[in-house]
Parts: sequence; structure tokens; C-alpha cells
Amino acid sequence: TAVPSFLAFRNSSQAIANTTAVTIKWDSEVYDNTSAYNPSTGFFTPQVAGTYVVGMQFAFNSADDFEGIEATIFKNTGSNVEISRKMYRNENFESVTATSQVTLDGNDDYVWWRIYQASGGSKDMKTGLGNSFGFAYKIIGV
Repeated sequence: TAVPSFLAFRNSSQAIANTTAVTIKWDSEVYDNTSAYNPSTGFFTPQVAGTYVVGMQFAFNSADDFEGIEATIFKNTGSNVEISRKMYRNENFESVTATSQVTLDGNDDYVWWRIYQASGGSKDMKTGLGNSFGFAYKIIGV
């Protein structure tokens, strides 16, 4: 049985409106060995139960210095179980990273990503694999 994993990135620009939490949909897959990631919904739904490492990295296409960036990873939507939230400051195109472990049931549990920023205006995410990406992989044996 294949061990579910995926890596995807933003190939096209995605604007993050000021003081608005935006769901991130990684639109270009590098790999997705079990088709568990859906770029249309932004959900990673593996059909193998276990513990997964999930994460994201992104940067804004802005050198503006501002407080108020949040990178959040969620499990499911009904209860919005937050599994990781990182708060950052934007300085000189710095990358923001959030990672966590989560147990998924292998049936209908899924993970999704959201970004919030409060710069005073809309900010575009940098594009490309080295700038803005999401990933997940199952920890073997767990």
C-alpha cells in the first residue's frame, strides 16, 4: 500500500485581502502519490489512517514591514479543529512556515490551510515551488 504524501505550490498569484482569513489552494502539484490532495478544494484527504506531518511555507510579494500574519492549518471544517497556528511579522520578503502532526482516520478526515494578514491592504503571495507550498506525508509505522 502506498504511503500518502503530496507536495503542491502556488503557480498563480493569490491575493490575501486585508484582515481576511483566506483558504489557500495549492494549484500545482509536484507529486501526489495517492491522489489525496484536491487542488480545487485545497483539501488533503488521505484514505490511509495514521499520523501525518502537514505544513506550509509562503511569502508575500512585498517588502513592506507589518505585523499581523497568521498561518493556520486545520483538520476538517465543521469543528474547525486548529492543529497549528503561527503568528509572524513581514519583513523583506521573509518566508512564513507552519508545521504540525495530526492523526487522520483514513476515511473522511482532511487537512486544509489558511492565511490571514493585517497590513492595511491586500497582499499577493509569491508564486513558485521555492516560495509558497503545502505538503503532507504519513509517518511510516504510526
